[in-house]
Amino acid sequence: GDLMKRDREDNQREDNQGVPAKKLKSEGESQKVNNFMRWLVEKGCEISPKIALNYDPIKGYGGFATGELRTGEMMFSLPSNLLMDKTSAEQSDIGPNLLEIQPYPDEYTPIYISLIYEEHMQEKSHWSGYIAMLPETVSNTLYYEPELLEYLKGTYLYYETKRVKEKLREIQTFIRYYSDKFDPSIYTYDALVWAYSMFWSRALYVLKNGIHTEALVPLADILNHDNGSSAYWDRKILSERSDLLKLNSGVKVYNGEEVCLNYGAKGNCELLLHYGFTQEYNVGNCLKIYFECFEEVLVDKVLIPPFEIFREIKTSELEGYFYIYEDSVPVDLIVSMRKAFRNKNEASIEDGDEKIKGFIYGSKNIEFDIHDIESYISPNIVTLIGEPLSLENEIISIINCCRIATFYLNMLNSNKRDGSEIPDHRARINIQTAIESEQKVLNGFKNNMEKLITMILEEHKLEGNVKEQIYKLAAEYS
Repeated sequence: GDLMKRDREDNQREDNQGVPAKKLKSEGESQKVNNFMRWLVEKGCEISPKIALNYDPIKGYGGFATGELRTGEMMFSLPSNLLMDKTSAEQSDIGPNLLEIQPYPDEYTPIYISLIYEEHMQEKSHWSGYIAMLPETVSNTLYYEPELLEYLKGTYLYYETKRVKEKLREIQTFIRYYSDKFDPSIYTYDALVWAYSMFWSRALYVLKNGIHTEALVPLADILNHDNGSSAYWDRKILSERSDLLKLNSGVKVYNGEEVCLNYGAKGNCELLLHYGFTQEYNVGNCLKIYFECFEEVLVDKVLIPPFEIFREIKTSELEGYFYIYEDSVPVDLIVSMRKAFRNKNEASIEDGDEKIKGFIYGSKNIEFDIHDIESYISPNIVTLIGEPLSLENEIISIINCCRIATFYLNMLNSNKRDGSEIPDHRARINIQTAIESEQKVLNGFKNNMEKLITMILEEHKLEGNVKEQIYKLAAEYS
C-alpha cells in the first residue's frame, strides 16, 4: 500500500523491514523518463541533445551520451530553485510549520520533512516531476531485515546503521510532538527512512546562490558514481549567475558511453549505508570511527621508566568522528589526540600553531609516502604531520591510536560469519565486500600506527624494556 496513506504508529519493532515508500507509477520506465525530461525543460533546464537517461534493473536510472561530448562541453544547466535543501524546505509550503518547530533534532530534519510532504502532494508539488522519479527504496542497510543485518555485526557499518535508525526514531518522536502541524499518519518512521535514504543516496555538495549546500539536484543526482568521472560545475557561470548551475563534461565522452559523476572519496561502508552498493576496487576506501565507541580504549598514563606520563584526557578534542585510511596516516585523529593529551606546559600552544599540525623527526624535509615508509625508519626523518608537542605527548598519543585500531579489529573479528550462505547474490557480495574493506582499512591503520611507534623509538634510541613495554601497551587492548 501507499506509505504516505498508512499509519505506522506501531513502530515498536526494532528494524524497518523495507516497506516501500510509495507505489511505482503504472506507466513504463520510458514514459517516466519522458515525463521527467519534459518537466525539467518546463522548469527552465537546458539539456544537451547528446544526453539521455536510461533504466537498468540493477543500477536504476543513469545517463548516457547519444553523441560525442567534447571536453568542457555543457551537459545540462538548471535553475537553483529546483534544488532541494534546508533553505528550499523552509521556503516551501510546509516552511511556516518548519520555522515554528526550531531548533531541529539535526540540521537535515527539515529536508526529510519536506521530502515526505512533497511526495504526499504528488502532482501539486513544485518538484512533482522529480519526486515521481525517486525509487521506493534503496538497497542500503537501513532496509535490511534483522537477520541480514546480523551478518554485519561487529563492523562499523552495523554500528552506524543502528545509530542512524536510532536518530530517525528520535526525529519521529520530535515530529509526533507537533502532531497539530504534521499528520502522524503521513510522517511515519518508514517515511523518514525513505526520506533519509533518498537524500543521502543523492545529495550533492553544490554552490547555490553563492552559498555551499548539500542538496538534491534533479537530473545531476540521477547520474551514477564513477571515481574516474571528471564532470564539473562551471564556475564561470556560477560567478556570472549565482542562480544557475551548469554541469560540463570533464573529458571526451563517446557516443553510447555512460555519463557519470564522482560522488567523492567514499568507503564501501558509507556506500552501502547510503547508496546501497559497494565497489570491489575502491580507491577512496576509508572508515569513520566515533569517539563514543573508542573512549573506553584510551589510557591516560604510561608508566614505563624513564617515562611516567600522567595526562588528563580532554575529551572535547575527540568528540564526533574521524576518518581512517588503509594507506595513509589519519592526520586529524593524531592531531586531535595530541590536543587531548596536552599537559599544562603544552596547553598554551594555539590549536592553529604549525607545531601541532604534525610530526617532525629529525631535520630533513622528506615527503611522506606510506609505501616507502620502511626506508624512512632512520634517525633523520621528517614525516607528514609537523612537530610533536613533546616526546611524552607523542608516545601516549600514538599508543592510543594503536589501541583504537586493536579495539576495532577485535570487534570486527568477533563476528565469524562470512555471509557465504546469504541466498541473495547482490546482498551477499555487498556484505562480503564491506567486511573485507573494513578489515583492510583497520589492518592498514594499525600497521601505520605501529610504524610510527617504531619511528619514535628509533629516532630517540629507545631500546630494551622500554621498547618492549611500549609495544605491549599499544597492542594489549582486547
